[in-house]
Amino acid sequence: MLQTQQTQTVFLNDFSGDVMARLHAAGDYLREHPGTTLIIEAGEYIIGDKRARQIREDVFNGVYGFNPQPTMFSPHFSYTKGLDLTNCQDVRIEAWGAVFLIDGYMEPITISHAKNVTLCGLTIDHLVKPFCRAWVEEVEDGGVGILRFDPHTPPRLSMSAPRIMTFHGKTGYLSGRFHGWDAKKEALDETGLRYRLHGGFLSEEVGDELYFCTTYHFRPAVLISHSENTCLQDVTIHNHPGMGITGFASHDICLRGLHIVPSPGYRVSTNTDATHFASCSGTIRVEHSVFIGHGDDAINVHNYYYYFLPTSAPEYPGQLDETCAVIHVVTPDGTHTQEPDVPQVGHVLRLLDKRTLALIDTYTVCQTECLNEAGDICRVTLDHALPQGDTAHYMFENDSQVAALSFCYNRVSNHLARSVLCKTRHALIANNFFDRCTGSAVHIAAEPNWGEALATEDVSVENNVFQNCGFCSYGRTYGASAVSVNVAAESPTAVGLHRHIVIRDNTVQCPPDASCAFFVSNAADVSVQNNQCTGCDFDLLVQYSEEVKTDCKTQYIDN
Repeated sequence: MLQTQQTQTVFLNDFSGDVMARLHAAGDYLREHPGTTLIIEAGEYIIGDKRARQIREDVFNGVYGFNPQPTMFSPHFSYTKGLDLTNCQDVRIEAWGAVFLIDGYMEPITISHAKNVTLCGLTIDHLVKPFCRAWVEEVEDGGVGILRFDPHTPPRLSMSAPRIMTFHGKTGYLSGRFHGWDAKKEALDETGLRYRLHGGFLSEEVGDELYFCTTYHFRPAVLISHSENTCLQDVTIHNHPGMGITGFASHDICLRGLHIVPSPGYRVSTNTDATHFASCSGTIRVEHSVFIGHGDDAINVHNYYYYFLPTSAPEYPGQLDETCAVIHVVTPDGTHTQEPDVPQVGHVLRLLDKRTLALIDTYTVCQTECLNEAGDICRVTLDHALPQGDTAHYMFENDSQVAALSFCYNRVSNHLARSVLCKTRHALIANNFFDRCTGSAVHIAAEPNWGEALATEDVSVENNVFQNCGFCSYGRTYGASAVSVNVAAESPTAVGLHRHIVIRDNTVQCPPDASCAFFVSNAADVSVQNNQCTGCDFDLLVQYSEEVKTDCKTQYIDN
């Protein structure tokens, strides 16, 4: 990471108005004065406005439906920003001891089209939690639960609650459940805090702590978009109605001493991913950080597949030269910042068979042209001809938007899904402590089903401790507790899609129902050595792979 020179210092309280006015004025000042350090004095700041509060009210009143994501997580949905660092350069924000209490659903920190921005010491929490907490007091016949809600997080009958996270009091484990607030229910008293909720409760759940999360994805707590050399130092995010940190199309990001952990007395932090990085370059470095209680992966690093637009689409421009293609990103939710992802001139695209992910050819982009107002459908002109015939089975991956990953000296604990989801090249995952994630702790993957690329190369997972990871099926691949390597293709039988994978010197304690510590598929040149594994019949399961070197208990699955 580059070190920048700060030339002057200003304080948030130098600016006039309420907190939001001062934040906006400070952002404007930083844009106009590169090289400035902004000091946000220690203390609590209530951050929000009428629009942010109205969005929260709409969610709690069910205005956007039981799952508000399709409405809220959209490029056309209007939202509020807090400290907006768009177009800032060589700035440093020191917020040691400062707590932003977010009053509403919004994007508290925006770092967009910026260069050399460092944010230190800030804590982000919510004045009204983006979830409602309840305890299971009793389970009646037919799986009906009697729930008592926390008066600090009261429910509403029509509230959105697409995800429920359960803290099991007897085991200390956090998991998800799939029957929820949309089931039949009745209030049991006038306080509005005791309910009878129908739907699949078990007697052993008495005493469990339930978190009814009001959203999946929305705006992140911290956005890093189209920026270069961004560093977050000792930042804490206690909860948020979406992801904690989302990075997109940015170069070199460092998270050091990051804490995405629940507020004191609670078990849940962010409603979805703690961090998520798409279509970035350079290196994403995460070190000496703690992740606890998030509703999805601790970190996901990937870019997107580009699919060929059908010739029947209204945006299709008609007859094309043999070197041209009309492409777009296709995912269940759009890109994770709701910004278009299109290749740029000079980018290298790899043409794949989308059924198997097999490489067909490699191209350089010579020209691009956006074909729609949203900017997400693009005609690219390439340096040589595409294969002739039907393009329905083709897709591209962008070889120029691939960030290296260094994820070292971190603790990841008690959360849903995977801890590290690695869909990139040149990754080091080392000296971490992983425990009690529902899925395989480290998932080395390519996931066309999510529109997320790419098959990996040069990934090392070493000197980690894995304890009771993959204890249920949510996010677990082929029963693997610690590390899973595979692709989610239509025909997932190709050998050698993942290459140069090293899994060594790890300590793994598998949970009782895990099939193995490590699962390796669709790979070549793999070394799994000097790991200490307990709790599984086999340390390693291998499928559709070659050149696998191992010294552990291994089972080869029939292809």
